[in-house]
Amino acid sequence: MLDKSAYYHGAAVIPILEDVRCQSIRKLGSLGYVLNDDSFLLIKYTTKERSPWRFTFDQEDVERSIGMAAKYRRLVFGLVCGSDGVCGIDWDQGCDLLGSKPGWIAASRKHNHSYTVWGGGGELKRKVSLGKWPALAFGVEAAESENAA
Repeated sequence: MLDKSAYYHGAAVIPILEDVRCQSIRKLGSLGYVLNDDSFLLIKYTTKERSPWRFTFDQEDVERSIGMAAKYRRLVFGLVCGSDGVCGIDWDQGCDLLGSKPGWIAASRKHNHSYTVWGGGGELKRKVSLGKWPALAFGVEAAESENAA
């Protein structure tokens, strides 16, 4: 039987592996993934099929994120929203939503729309495009990634 976390992590990692900008990706224990030796990806998932999706960040997640943000050039959260897609946000956005403490981040999306993302610390001012992942992992905006892929 396929492990649930492998299935949902695969939804986030496979598009990265298929991207021409991917030079290397490796799993860092149970912590997450190191991309091209300079970015850290923390993948969270929910099996819930319908919007809204909610992701819990405990003290360990926050401490891990702070440590990885200090160690790597980029830290990106890949929020796997059931079978809908991956909502990608960077560390600064995640930090604003969490307030650098344990809490939650939620995402919702209507059909053919972008993700609305919010947390205990407020709501992102801009919506997150479904096409932003995996470009965000490489530090590129979605519009630029379409030209590179």
